[in-house]
Amino acid sequence: MFEIFVCMLKEEWRMHSTLFGNLNFALFPILIFGMAFMGTFLIPFTSRLMDVNMLAVSIHSMYCIMGLMVGSFGIMGKEMMNRRFGQGSLLIHSARSLPISERRLFGNFVVKDTLYYFMLWILPFCLGFLIASPFNAISIHYPLLMFVTASLAFLTGMCTVFILSSVYSRSRAALYAVIVLAFAAFVALYLISGDIMRVMRLFMLPS
Repeated sequence: MFEIFVCMLKEEWRMHSTLFGNLNFALFPILIFGMAFMGTFLIPFTSRLMDVNMLAVSIHSMYCIMGLMVGSFGIMGKEMMNRRFGQGSLLIHSARSLPISERRLFGNFVVKDTLYYFMLWILPFCLGFLIASPFNAISIHYPLLMFVTASLAFLTGMCTVFILSSVYSRSRAALYAVIVLAFAAFVALYLISGDIMRVMRLFMLPS
């Protein structure tokens, strides 16, 4: 199982480095770290124009959307790769050609994506925030909490796609019903609260 996990990590790196170049892609986490580090110094100024809760919701929403994108690529990656590189296949789609169960492949895939994108997107951002926080009189509690909540926001988006794809593979009607119910619940919360940001904070803020 560990060998499959390592191969999937290599596959993910090879795919991105082919698209963006080895050096460019390797420097991407450093770019995120720098943006978070410098952005932390702007919080006292941006807080005058934007509520801090709104800023937190925006960051967590961004990671949730990233999770949706990663999950979608995991489901439709074969078609995307074929359009970009010609005929090819990802390990996640190899259950029929390899003596490995779909559950084991999918389990490795979820763990791989979680670890890979945590190291690529979440860890650099949170480290930049953590290191810059003492210079801005920000309690260390918030950067440490960001490690957890940003990861949960990302996993929420990724797992949402996986759940919807699983429902779709069994019944299209069930998928449509789930989407309608989710939309109805969101609208109901909005009507009750009267503020769209309250609804967003309900889902995105740790408190």
